[in-house]
Amino acid sequence: MIDDTDIIPASSAWRMPLCLRARKETIEGLEWNEFSQEKLLSASCVAIHNESNHVAIGGTSFKDVCKVISLPSRLAENEYSVCTTFNQPAPFTDMSWVGNHLLCASVDGQVFRYTLRPYRPSVSQDKFDVYIHSKLKGMTPNAPPTGKLPHTTTINRVALSPNPQVLSFVSTENQNMHLWELEHTKQPTLSKKVSDWPVFAVDWSPFNSNLLALGGAAKSLKVIDLRVMLNDTSNATPVVWKKDDAHNGYIRDTKWHPFIQHWLATTGDDGRINIWDLRFNTQQPMITLDDHLSAVRKINWSPIHPEILLSGGNDRNFKFWSCEVEPHNVVVSRTLESPINHVGFAKGDGFRAFAVGADGSLVCAQMLTSFLVPLVHHHTKFPAPLDVEERDVERLIYERDFNKAFTKAVSLAERNAHSNKPEKALPLLDLCNPLTNTATKDNLNTSWIGSQLASHPTQAQKTFLTDMHQYSYFIPPNYTDRFTVEIPPTLTNQIKQLRLNLELQLYVKTSKAENLWNLKKEVLDLLQKEVTSIPL
Repeated sequence: MIDDTDIIPASSAWRMPLCLRARKETIEGLEWNEFSQEKLLSASCVAIHNESNHVAIGGTSFKDVCKVISLPSRLAENEYSVCTTFNQPAPFTDMSWVGNHLLCASVDGQVFRYTLRPYRPSVSQDKFDVYIHSKLKGMTPNAPPTGKLPHTTTINRVALSPNPQVLSFVSTENQNMHLWELEHTKQPTLSKKVSDWPVFAVDWSPFNSNLLALGGAAKSLKVIDLRVMLNDTSNATPVVWKKDDAHNGYIRDTKWHPFIQHWLATTGDDGRINIWDLRFNTQQPMITLDDHLSAVRKINWSPIHPEILLSGGNDRNFKFWSCEVEPHNVVVSRTLESPINHVGFAKGDGFRAFAVGADGSLVCAQMLTSFLVPLVHHHTKFPAPLDVEERDVERLIYERDFNKAFTKAVSLAERNAHSNKPEKALPLLDLCNPLTNTATKDNLNTSWIGSQLASHPTQAQKTFLTDMHQYSYFIPPNYTDRFTVEIPPTLTNQIKQLRLNLELQLYVKTSKAENLWNLKKEVLDLLQKEVTSIPL
């Protein structure tokens, strides 16, 4: 008798093109789509475009091929597509893609620049620029070793400036960093030794195009100011912030927070993710996320939820973290079939995350409501089960459904105002206003670095956790600058008018005459626009 327990059932999947096969399933509040490239590519590095949902995956097999893949639209099923494929003269080690510029680093001391438009993706095999590092001073086979590691020609990292107005990029090889102008391929603007050991991690600040975070085999984390490095006459150190022994192993990746200019995350061979607050010079990280079994290769912050980040590493685990879910902070973990080389979020949609394995497979996870609801933060003024509707506003804000949230918040605030409960109505309207942040894009001021003193590391951690809770509960600062939030002007004006009326009601109720006087300008401005806006 034949044992058929291991026989795979018949399938028509073979009729589909191999590059378009995908599998969909829902696990733990996440809708998973797996896009398998199988033998088409072994991925060594990945770059996601800064504005569109296109991913470039470079490999070291099958003639050093790069594939550009379009991620599916939100809630769509199996809409992956390979947009273009091209070969490079040398194996890929790292990639960066901003605007129409795709940079690809290689093992032979070269960086290739291709013109690649995300919405019309095609690459000319004969037209590309090459930035040759092997001819630079120090890049010779007989160069001295870096630390205890042999000298190599490998370009470890390449990163385009996130500011489209700054047409430059940095590259790292061995213990050196180079700053290049895109239009000058012969010689970099700047070449400096930035460590005694190889540098494996580099990231530009999204708020200041002069600040770079660096890490590597030295295990130390540095933030450097390019302006100081470019000023040959200055004796000042370009290192504006530094932590020795930031990890117990090589640092593999570092990422600035997309909303908060002073938060920085790092990861390394010790399997940990450390989050630092650059306002403090404490020796310990603000939070350590520790659940990986081996080296963590990549991390990435959520573009819409300040407390959420992703990680992936050699243990093949793709993890979702929340800095607000204590004590372990792991929300979801999924094991893939190969070590993970990249994790990230789809651009313009922080509800979709993806990971790319070393075998070239791509896994995408869509966050469903059932995933988000347990992560919603609730104000103590809205206890369950009494204030169900108020808690629903908090949920809608967290899901970034602002139109519904604002409309419901106004309705509930008006009801509380009529019941003479301004103290309960105002927190609802607070949810409708993004938090303010002194940092703006390309803010050149760096006086905030190391500016705050903490008598004890726990004091710094307490400040950090308080800030994290605030940023997680409210609409984070700069959110409306990063995403288009279409709120009807009438609704915005209604919120502003209602807030002022409620503040007047609260200060009269609590007999705070000084606070009433401080509102005189806002009251007069509003009355000039609409004389009946404030009931007298």
